[in-house]
Amino acid sequence: MFIDVHCHLDYYPEEKIKEIVERAKKADVRTIITNGVNPRTNRKTLELAEKYPEVKPALGLYPIEAIALPENEINNELEFIKNSKNKIVAIGEVGLDFKETEEKEKQIQVFKKIIQLAQKINKPLIIHSRKAEAECISLLEEAKAKKVVMHCFS
Repeated sequence: MFIDVHCHLDYYPEEKIKEIVERAKKADVRTIITNGVNPRTNRKTLELAEKYPEVKPALGLYPIEAIALPENEINNELEFIKNSKNKIVAIGEVGLDFKETEEKEKQIQVFKKIIQLAQKINKPLIIHSRKAEAECISLLEEAKAKKVVMHCFS
């Protein structure tokens, strides 16, 4: 039995998603964790999990997506994730990406909030860390985060 710990099923049209799930089942993949990256994809991720029992949702704010949002929208989305804690298996895709932008401080502040949220609701983090590994690991160690999947790193 296999588990796909990171994908983005929301990238595909509905008919393709059904095909992907069926193909995964035939290959003995019993669980597919699909990750949200912003408010829209988080909601789509929850919809897919309701439709396909093999699909488990992880909700998150991708670093580049997060810095594009005003503070109140970030806080609203983190509250949405908190309120969805019984429907999700993880918080992801989250982290730091210093390759795509020079905006580091806001990413760090958002990531700190996300780490705290994950600990509060007792969910693992699925982390994207590109050109930010030292900072990412430092923040995780500082927070004593234990449940972590490093999905992407340089």
